[in-house]
Amino acid sequence: MKRIFIASAVIFFITSANAQTANVSPGKKIQLTSINNINITMSVMGNDMDIKNESTNQIEFELKSIDGKKVTFIATRKLTKIKSSSPMGEQEFSSDDSSLASNPLVAEAFKNINKPETVSGELGKPLAMTDDAMAGKNLDVMVLFLFNPFNAEAKEGSNFSDSTTTEDGSKFVNNYTVTKHTKEEITVAVSSTNTILGTKQQGPVEVKMNMKGASTEIRIYDAVTGLLKTETTSFSMGGTTEAQGMTMPMTGKGTGTIIVK
Repeated sequence: MKRIFIASAVIFFITSANAQTANVSPGKKIQLTSINNINITMSVMGNDMDIKNESTNQIEFELKSIDGKKVTFIATRKLTKIKSSSPMGEQEFSSDDSSLASNPLVAEAFKNINKPETVSGELGKPLAMTDDAMAGKNLDVMVLFLFNPFNAEAKEGSNFSDSTTTEDGSKFVNNYTVTKHTKEEITVAVSSTNTILGTKQQGPVEVKMNMKGASTEIRIYDAVTGLLKTETTSFSMGGTTEAQGMTMPMTGKGTGTIIVK
């Protein structure tokens, strides 16, 4: 199960965004499906270990309120699928498999399935990673990139940057550019560089991280509502992790797709 927590960290390593506009009414429901494919190479005691991770998540968001720049959703996780393979074997879990309900290995990952959660965020505020976000537990990190970071009048070529630094020295820098603007859609390219330092709690394991990475995201937003329609992501990263007395060099790369309906 340790491999799954590492994969969750990488997924959220590439996610950092802000948002500024919203043109939807409370009660609006959307379904977000995210698919991630991640390949990781770790060096353990001088031996390279290749780990492949695939994950699919489906989450329903219902807009509860917009108060100034604060947006609040009721979010319900509908489905989580995880598949990983390594020299130690393969693991595959799905939250729709009732036989796994009592399996302690996946109880933590699936405990919030079909349980509504209230999540919120402030439009225009850059996101910093938290321990909960790194463990894949916090849906707040998803709320803000659901909205177009530019206003409806933004022209092709419009751009801005934001950044945030945490107490442990982790830093996230994002550059946003409007690459296409039509009456129906606005395409935003996001290039990000990220440094993650410090000790993170990932399930029962305490992991000390020193990682650097870069990602490119292409997001297409509805020009009228400002809501995300699709996102495609590619990323690469490298550095070291230290857990249970072992320091492990690690590199990784992956792709991700998000579809909102």
